[in-house]
Amino acid sequence: MNQKRAQAIQIISEALIPILGYFFWNWNFYFIALFYLLDLLANTGFLYLKLNKFRTAATPAQITLHSAFYLLSLAGIALLGILISGQLIPGFDLEEQSINFIMLEDLGLPQGFLLVPLVVYTAYLQYKMEFVLTKKHEHGSAPVLLKKHSLGMLVSLAFLGTGFGLCLLVKIPELAAVLTLIALTTAYSFFIKKKA
Repeated sequence: MNQKRAQAIQIISEALIPILGYFFWNWNFYFIALFYLLDLLANTGFLYLKLNKFRTAATPAQITLHSAFYLLSLAGIALLGILISGQLIPGFDLEEQSINFIMLEDLGLPQGFLLVPLVVYTAYLQYKMEFVLTKKHEHGSAPVLLKKHSLGMLVSLAFLGTGFGLCLLVKIPELAAVLTLIALTTAYSFFIKKKA
């Protein structure tokens, strides 16, 4: 199987989990947003592994600055996701929804015990398939990777900020918000993330 076909299958699979979650596992917008947040955290962990492999390394100052920007962006993304969920889900309770996400039973086990290892394993496979096997570290540079990662965080913040603004102006059906989130995340994975 060629590299492009493998990447397309992987991206479709990533979109399939939240779609199945919404339609078959009783997931709501908040659950899907948490799933994507877990994916972001796992992939960022492997970002730091990638940085160590490049011939053109990032300076400690660049890594520190990026890490600070990442943490601030992550806080903004989480806050906007919570605010949007509050607009979409009647009677939204953050603590209750968070516990429900972890404890929702799937195959007789709380899904948190299945989902977290699955997300980390998927991020590891992406790292191996899209970075190590393609030897991107030999023809790329750590500073460029940091810029691409920062751009991804900014794009996420911009879309979530726009989404929250729309939620304040117009009553958006949860299904429309879910499908938009999945479509935008899939498009980002296909056009930008796979090149990082």
